Amino acid sequence: FPEGQIVCTRDKEIVGYATSLIVQLDEDSPWYSYSEITGNGSFSTHDPNGDTLYGADVAVHPDHRGQGLGKAVMEVLLDHPALRDCHAVGLRTRDAGPFYAGLGFARLPESPHPIWVKQQG
Repeated sequence: FPEGQIVCTRDKEIVGYATSLIVQLDEDSPWYSYSEITGNGSFSTHDPNGDTLYGADVAVHPDHRGQGLGKAVMEVLLDHPALRDCHAVGLRTRDAGPFYAGLGFARLPESPHPIWVKQQG
């Protein structure tokens, strides 16, 4: 799923990235561990016909934070045509909640994990 892998460079140096996959989630039981949702990090759970984009990892090098790069990486990912059929974007974060809230994500309060979701379309 190359469309779900975004790299941000500056002067030929990688300064940020996002990795993601599309999955089909069970709405009756949406609580998955990172290992379950990513196939132990192998992304073997990717389903091109799935309904949810899962942001597995998003990062910006500490020396380049606060410059809008994280927002730019997420906007490229969220606006990609491959995500037209996804009805939601989910991710986990312990410390970047305010950043994702600014992008329209909301924390699922009943979740046993720090899961943030943004409804699409």
